Order: sequence, then structure tokens, then C-alpha cells
Amino acid sequence: MTGRSVLVVEDDYYLVGDTAAALRDAGATVLDPCPNEDATLNLLETETPSHAVLDLNLGGGGPRFEIAHALKGGGVPFHLPDRKRFERRSARPSRCGPTAKAGDL
Repeated sequence: MTGRSVLVVEDDYYLVGDTAAALRDAGATVLDPCPNEDATLNLLETETPSHAVLDLNLGGGGPRFEIAHALKGGGVPFHLPDRKRFERRSARPSRCGPTAKAGDL
């Protein structure tokens, strides 16, 4: 991912933090994360990311596709994360507890 700029469109604080950290660890430059449609469309007026990670269901109320159309129109490839899969993985018991060490996480 080195040399690529990635736009993260996500309204969940923890998911955006984890996603941005993983992308940075992979060598990508992460543009300012956008938590809503207006912020994203405003950013796309001045920035052209090489890739994007897009949550279609910003703020609830069902999926909205305006951002996806704008990205597609600008030739920006995007990934739609599978939130249900993430939620299933997050529900698994973890080794985090009072005696957990950083290497156990």
C-alpha cells in the first residue's frame, strides 16, 4: 500500500481508528477520515484518493449510494467492508483480561 492515499468513510469511531491504523501500518497515507456524506463529498472536491474504504450505512437509516457514485465517477476503486462479519468476529471471547499482555491481544 506504500504510496497510495486511502479515504476512510466510516461513522464508527473505533472502526475508523482500527481501519486507519491498519492502512498506515501497511504503508498507505490515510486522508482525514470522513464520518458522514457531506464531509466526504466536500473532501472529494479537493482530494482524489487512490482507494477508499466505504461504509454505505452512515448514521443508520439504510444504505446510501451517493458517495459510491462519486468515487466510481472519479475512477476511485473502493472496498465495502462486511460489518456483519466484523460484528461476529468481535463477539468472540478474547484473551483480554486483567492479566493480558500486549502480545496476547
